[in-house]
Amino acid sequence: MAAIATGEIKALATIIGDLNYYEVLSIAPSADANQIKNAYYEASRKYRPISYLAADAATRLALEEISKRVTEAYTVLRNGRRREAYDELLKSGDQVRMQLVDAQAAAGKKASEEREGKTPNGKRYYALCKADLQRQDYEAALRNLKTALTFEPTNASFKEQIEELKKKVAATKPKVHGYEIR
Repeated sequence: MAAIATGEIKALATIIGDLNYYEVLSIAPSADANQIKNAYYEASRKYRPISYLAADAATRLALEEISKRVTEAYTVLRNGRRREAYDELLKSGDQVRMQLVDAQAAAGKKASEEREGKTPNGKRYYALCKADLQRQDYEAALRNLKTALTFEPTNASFKEQIEELKKKVAATKPKVHGYEIR
């Protein structure tokens, strides 16, 4: 790979803070995981500081800044949850950078909401379900989780947990000659 002019490196370093992660990696926001990975490897090879050992100190510092931003962009965009959180941040127009800690927190919050409910009643009945599970009262837990689902009918996590609870309820019912006793 041919060396990049030091003027180009310094110019990029001055504007890199204003570029969003898609622009840093020179990809479209619709890029798939493979395109993101390929763009990252290309950019990291292109702006690798060790390739410019003979360059002046200012150029090496600029390369280090570019390299950090390329890695930061890849770290956020390669993970589906972090990428979703970053896309939401871009839509709000507040900023173009997202610290990894912020990306992880936003992704974790979304996952938690999906698992434990988004609406007040969904959360309430899910909490009742958890309390029932601690007492190993699977039938009550199933009822409460089904009630939570009525408040959040699109919650895939609730649906999965209901299927698991149905199996537990069926396993705990006494049987005589293969038939369930009610």
